[in-house]
Amino acid sequence: MNPVLVGRVLLPLKEKLAGRDTFVRLKELEAAERCPASQLRAVQLEKLRKLLRHCEARVPYYRDLFRKNGIVPDEIRDPGDFGRVPLLTKPVVRQELKRLAACSWPVRPLPRVTSGSSGEPLAFYVDPARVACDVAATWRILRAEGVAIGARGVIMRGPFPYRPWSKGWGDLLLNVRLFSAADMSFAQMERFAGVMRRFKPRYILGYPSAVYRFCVFLNERGYSSDEFGVRVVLSVSEALHDFQREAIVKTLGCRAVNIYSSLEAGMMASECPEGKMHVSQNVYLETVAAQTPVPNREIVVTHLESYGMPFLRYRTGDLGILREGACSCGRPTPVLERLEGRVADFILTPDGGAVHALVLFQALNRLKGASRIAQLRVVQKAATELEVWVVAPAALREAIGREIVAAFSRILGPRVRVRPVFVEEIRSGPGGKARPFVSELPGSAQR
Repeated sequence: MNPVLVGRVLLPLKEKLAGRDTFVRLKELEAAERCPASQLRAVQLEKLRKLLRHCEARVPYYRDLFRKNGIVPDEIRDPGDFGRVPLLTKPVVRQELKRLAACSWPVRPLPRVTSGSSGEPLAFYVDPARVACDVAATWRILRAEGVAIGARGVIMRGPFPYRPWSKGWGDLLLNVRLFSAADMSFAQMERFAGVMRRFKPRYILGYPSAVYRFCVFLNERGYSSDEFGVRVVLSVSEALHDFQREAIVKTLGCRAVNIYSSLEAGMMASECPEGKMHVSQNVYLETVAAQTPVPNREIVVTHLESYGMPFLRYRTGDLGILREGACSCGRPTPVLERLEGRVADFILTPDGGAVHALVLFQALNRLKGASRIAQLRVVQKAATELEVWVVAPAALREAIGREIVAAFSRILGPRVRVRPVFVEEIRSGPGGKARPFVSELPGSAQR
């Protein structure tokens, strides 16, 4: 379908029929990038007070919570005042689901359920305004990367039900093809490659584990980046590791942009051309002391446009550090200086210490055979035993195994036995997401 027709006619019509003001949100996001940081903070604070007033008037859970804690929305004047609102956790959402929904809200909320890749599936609701914000944020990134709204694109997440490519009329009309990350078999990836050669997508949006696995497949089959025409890959819902980025950029000949997002909180931050993770104007981000074996900061989020079921100060379970100050790219929003994985992703050592699994994945970047590893999962069986499941070519397994043992042993010490286990495939978790680290220790936060 002609991209101009899609971008100027079909997509506006689709968003209007869905009751979403997505194009208005897009203009607001792009205008905000030219605002002084002080003005942007003032706008966010006023949006926050407006959301709090809404919660007090229409959301039973928050009405009672504010009354109990003596919180008056119009008295919230700075982050310290907002910090008096108790943190929201997944168990509370499950327990108070009905009372978290706004009463007499004129817009019908849309049900959502997280993938459960962390071991904790979560059901909740979003309204069209929240969805519009997330779509607009994605469009803003694409436009910044030189990709027009309505351009051909591939969504590689899922799971999506299989259907013949020629029968997905809605996808055809909107210039989108859906590739299920829950089915990355060789036969399916060969089909993906054939579709992409004909379709010539300008962008791919997907789980980095799925895009990376696809790129390893393309390399092994001898495909060239010239056959696809991809300009940018948007990495969502999982951590984008350096070895994955390197393989994606080299294989597809394009930029890879890291996006920090979740189904519950929407798009929270995205990478600028300078490689900094800028917090979205649609959310208010904080960090609090994390419940981890070693000192860390956990990311807490409030989506400023989520009125159907507001999540105030929601604990994401992700670790990171926020930094204020100007970025050389010119954007005024705060920067997530470090995004360090999940609270539960710690490997416990025999001496009572802890190492975040991300440290091991970073060590993979220096392995000679890293680019030939199609999939990998670290499984802690005991404080002294670590299994590393690996999908790699048979001819390279012995060498890769030696490299992994040497690299991981240097980090974890001689008392931890590192055992490579070579397999043909590592099945994705719920929703098609990868689970790069699994702890089987009693009492683990993942269990």
